[in-house]
Amino acid sequence: MRPPAAGLLRLALLAYPPSFRKGYGDEMARCVRDLRDHGGMSRGRLGLHVAADVLLTAPRMRLETLMTRTIAVTATIAAAVARA
Repeated sequence: MRPPAAGLLRLALLAYPPSFRKGYGDEMARCVRDLRDHGGMSRGRLGLHVAADVLLTAPRMRLETLMTRTIAVTATIAAAVARA
């Protein structure tokens, strides 16, 4: 059985883009577990640290993903128009 904090971290990871979660979700979970077990942080302080990190970084990453997709679509359309 997982501790509740692990479930909360998995829930927090949903704020990040799917490609990021797939590539780094397990590593982030491991890092948080290490901080919890060996970092000398209380669970409350660690929870606040994780929440602040998610609130600051996840929206930027979502925006970056959206911008990357927009640029790719625009480039594809421009290439199609140039061929026509």
